[in-house]
Amino acid sequence: MDQTSGGFELEEQKSPSKLSGSLPRKVQLNSENAPAMIAAIALCLGIGGIAFGFECYSDLQEMSQRTILQQQGRDAVGTVSATHAGHGSPTVSYAFKVNDGYYSGKAELPNYHLIFHESDPIAVRYLPTDPTVNHPADWEWSGLITMDLIPQAFMLLFVIGGIILLVVLFRDRKLAREGRKAKGVVKDCNPDKAQFRVEYEFHTDDGLPVMGHASVPDEYGAGARVWILYLPQKPQRNSMYPLRYFEVAED
Repeated sequence: MDQTSGGFELEEQKSPSKLSGSLPRKVQLNSENAPAMIAAIALCLGIGGIAFGFECYSDLQEMSQRTILQQQGRDAVGTVSATHAGHGSPTVSYAFKVNDGYYSGKAELPNYHLIFHESDPIAVRYLPTDPTVNHPADWEWSGLITMDLIPQAFMLLFVIGGIILLVVLFRDRKLAREGRKAKGVVKDCNPDKAQFRVEYEFHTDDGLPVMGHASVPDEYGAGARVWILYLPQKPQRNSMYPLRYFEVAED
């Protein structure tokens, strides 16, 4: 391994000048790694949050319509206008007449045993004040079954992922602002996808030995000396300096 990489001669070097100031430090986002992280957070929380909210709103609206139809709905006999089978659940489109107006609807089959053809009669329950709100009268409502919750679950994973990334960003910021410096020794270094996973050991100001690890772009040899930032109240929260997403700002 390249023994000059990572700074074997740390003991002869002074502490990085940016870490010599008082705590908490002034910090700023790292211009190299932070933009991609922020973009990922915005994507997950923005698109994922909006989509999740829209799906939940649609479900709540459907539940409200179901309740209103059950309480205030009237029945009519409609006619099947089309059937749809393919990807997803099979559906049936239908039309019915209320007074002098014609209205239509579409619903998923409650089970695969029902068979409909065009022009077959179908019982429809509709809302008298707004016949566009309707559903097959004798069918179990197709909303909020397990398969229908898959889009919400998928979007929720996006939101959770964004929250996790946001927590990682704020942890990095806290470490940059409040972390104490320590001299660490590399114990092991192995390729980790496009980077290297470095395992190291350092001692706190109280002499407590602590193990840590970090993903870095450079390879380090066993025994290499590195700078570490750690939180004194929780030394297990530590990382190699410079940090991934935040750097100490110039005074």
